[in-house]
Amino acid sequence: MTNIYKVTVDGIEYEVAPMEPELHDSPSPAHPLAVTPEVAQSWLRYNYRNRHVRTAGKRDYASDMQHGRFDINGTAVTFSRPLREGEDPDVPAGKPLLIDGQHRLQSCIEAQQPFVVYVAYGIKPEARRTVDTGIKRQLADVFAMDGETNATVLAAVVKRGYFWSQGDRHLKMREESFTHADAQAFLNDHPELRRSAEIASRTHAAFLLTTGQTLRQSVAGVAHWLFMQADPTMAPEFFARLGDGAELPLNHPISVLRRRMVKDKTMRTQVGTRKDVFFVPDWQVLCYFIRSWNVYLTGPQIDGSYPEYALVGRNDQKAMPKILTAADVEARQKARVAELQQAELS
Repeated sequence: MTNIYKVTVDGIEYEVAPMEPELHDSPSPAHPLAVTPEVAQSWLRYNYRNRHVRTAGKRDYASDMQHGRFDINGTAVTFSRPLREGEDPDVPAGKPLLIDGQHRLQSCIEAQQPFVVYVAYGIKPEARRTVDTGIKRQLADVFAMDGETNATVLAAVVKRGYFWSQGDRHLKMREESFTHADAQAFLNDHPELRRSAEIASRTHAAFLLTTGQTLRQSVAGVAHWLFMQADPTMAPEFFARLGDGAELPLNHPISVLRRRMVKDKTMRTQVGTRKDVFFVPDWQVLCYFIRSWNVYLTGPQIDGSYPEYALVGRNDQKAMPKILTAADVEARQKARVAELQQAELS
């Protein structure tokens, strides 16, 4: 960045940070500066004996920087005062120590995008022990601070909905980067997720009242979101009856789904809460929902009964079953009528 002293980030012009951190013997006022990849590379030379780099954290920062979502939040990149002779065997006398900011600086280099941050100099070297020792803000905390109702359930539903939209049909939620900024952007694009979280919470309350067992609200919420896209006229009744079980015959798909979830919870209680002893993963619970939904949407047989079906198929762990839509059911019915007519003619 030779001879370039200002850059524009998010439409605002900022002074570019110096290639070498300023030397102050006492804390200096912090002010926002644009940090370029070149500056970040230079500053990382002062990253002596820091904690191990968290790959996921660096990846998330880089993703936000690339998508223009890395906002100034007041957390400064922090340098110590110049160290004295013999004060630290790893730090040359007269040089500062990077106290906080290594992940952001490395992410800047990876993203090849400048970012704006407050920069503080002249901090006591021993202050590094106090950095990042507090309680991390979870996505539910962020949503709650934004005034969202049902923040905990909403956060879980948004996360699972996001990963489903990225092609992760089994909700492993491991491969893709997912930051709070990603979550907010996804919620902005899909505000109906708020309603799905509300229905999941309401269904859970009714299910607990009628069975004495809890319902996995995160999966129920994403299932509601998906089923509303498949058939918005049938989905509300599906979740209402899932909660209260009212007037359902024994072989009704929602009755089958309710009994299986109660059985799973009962088995978990009997063997303890250790996941390695008995735990049904999210993908399997979602599979329960999808297979029950498909039978429910297709409707009963001619005699009014529902066919028996498996809640989890042999290949479901490899390929989640397709979610039937109203159009799919209509196409099947037309094809069946055509088959019967053809049979009569022959």
